[in-house]
Amino acid sequence: MKTALFSSALRSCLSRSLLLIPLLLVCPRAVADEWVYDDSLHYDTVTMSGWQNWGVGDIDFGNTNVVDSGSKSIAVNLSTQYFLLGHDPSPFDISAYSEIKFSINGGEVGGTDLYLIFGYTDSSLVYFKLPTIQPNSWQDITFSLSDPGNLANRVNFEDMIIDDFSGLPSQLIYLDDIRFVSVPEPGTAAVWALAVLGMAAFRWRMRQSR
Repeated sequence: MKTALFSSALRSCLSRSLLLIPLLLVCPRAVADEWVYDDSLHYDTVTMSGWQNWGVGDIDFGNTNVVDSGSKSIAVNLSTQYFLLGHDPSPFDISAYSEIKFSINGGEVGGTDLYLIFGYTDSSLVYFKLPTIQPNSWQDITFSLSDPGNLANRVNFEDMIIDDFSGLPSQLIYLDDIRFVSVPEPGTAAVWALAVLGMAAFRWRMRQSR
C-alpha cells in the first residue's frame, strides 16, 4: 500500500516538475540597458549603439566644462537650436524598456519650459513637459515608458528631442548619462519559487508515504 502511495506521489510530483521546464525555456530574458550617451560611448556625432546627432547647430558631445559623471557631457545652446538624437537604423523598438533616464543641468539660466519630444517613423510627435530645470545644478530625470496608456511606448520609435519653448535668450544646458532602462526580467524568480515549492511537496509526500 505504501509503495503504491509512494509511486503515485512520485509520478504526481515529477509531472508537476516537468511542467516547469517549458516555463523556464520560454520565459523571456530582459535586454540590456540601451546607453545613448556616456563617456565610453563618446564619439563626435555617433555612439556605438547606433544613436546619432540629428540636432541643428553646434552641439558639443565632448564638453568638459560642466560634467555630471566621467569626464564629458553634451552642451547644447537651446536658444539657437534643439537637441535631437536619432537612432540608425530606425525604427527602434522601445517596448522592451521601462524608462528613460538622463541627467540635465540648466546652466546659468535654467529651464522653465523644456520639453522631451519623441518622434516616430509615422511622423507623429509626442510631447512631454519636463520639470523646471534648476540653474547650475544637475538633476536626474526619470521618464516612465510603462505607464498604462503611455503613448511613448511604441515599436516605431525614431528620435528623441529636447527643445526649449520659453523663448529665453542664450540658454546653454548640459546633458549626461542618457539611457533606456530595460524591463526587469519577468517570471524567472516566480518559476524558481514554484520549483522549490514542488521539491518541498515531493519531500513531504515521501515522508507521508513511509
